[in-house]
Amino acid sequence: MPVAMVVRPVSFFSRIRTLAAAMTVALASCSAGEADPGWAGSVDTLATGQVVVRNPATPIWTDADRWSVVEELRLGTIEDVGPEMFGRVLDFELDQLNRIWVFEQQAQELRVFDSTGTHVRTIGRQGEGPGEFNQVIGMEWGPDGHLWLIDPANNRITRVDTAGVLVESVSTIGGITVMPWPGGFDRDGHFYTYGIDPEMEDDFGLLMIRHDADLQPLDSVPIPEFPGERQFLELKAEDRHLITPLPFASGIEWRLRNDGGYWGALDGEYRLFELAWPSGDTLRTITRDWDPLPVTEQDLDQAMQGMEWFTEMGGKLADFPDPIVRGDYMIAVVEDELEVPYVVRARIVQGSQ
Repeated sequence: MPVAMVVRPVSFFSRIRTLAAAMTVALASCSAGEADPGWAGSVDTLATGQVVVRNPATPIWTDADRWSVVEELRLGTIEDVGPEMFGRVLDFELDQLNRIWVFEQQAQELRVFDSTGTHVRTIGRQGEGPGEFNQVIGMEWGPDGHLWLIDPANNRITRVDTAGVLVESVSTIGGITVMPWPGGFDRDGHFYTYGIDPEMEDDFGLLMIRHDADLQPLDSVPIPEFPGERQFLELKAEDRHLITPLPFASGIEWRLRNDGGYWGALDGEYRLFELAWPSGDTLRTITRDWDPLPVTEQDLDQAMQGMEWFTEMGGKLADFPDPIVRGDYMIAVVEDELEVPYVVRARIVQGSQ
């Protein structure tokens, strides 16, 4: 029986708050000799060699030091039909010419826009043939200069060049969908993606698998698990098995580092932890004092609306892809009051600039 497991990410705005918190933590997590004199946290090294950084609730930055994000370009429309109209933006990437590559999930199309926002070309369509897509869950530029699109419903990875020409489709094991896709490349050209842990198949244990340049598996580590009882909603049907976290329940996030290690984060505790590959040993833990915020009626309403896809067995599988930061610019997806998605390029202004 085909199995599809879907992991819903937190909302874009939650990710922005998490990113901002992580940046603040990172600035204060240097060694004691390099720390800002106004910082009131602590750095300890345990007997195991793990570094533990504890940050106070009061930030170092003043209002004048805070970074801001200034929108410069917005892709999307509500008044026209064409490549600028998005129904669901699954993922996006930038190339060396600052063109924005947007994967539109509803149409299963890859749309390319130049640095001014002008549509350049559309690549692919819904289907199972060469150059067609069925359920792309993520994409990333590879060390070969090609854009890799992960399509587990078609059991393959499709690569296109910067001109949008199909280069190759490589068969992979499909049947399981994890969104957002947690894979990628490290700086040595290794490719990472997920697979089922054969020892935990009934419990959907996942592995992160490292591959060489020929996509041959090298080694693997278990994806970090939430340290406690998992709180999720589960839906079983004849052709699918869906799992989604319970709204507002504490969860765990993970992201690869470009050197092959990875970071995990417990979003209910403001706790980051750095893990080594392939041992999985904890190298560093970073925490921050914080006061929990109450859940408002608006928060509850939005959460219920976001769960409609689940109760209806389909439809909306995820919120927004992660923002991309390149130098002084950020690319992200936002919605207007009518829930129309837009791809926004914004400039990051540091301090009082």
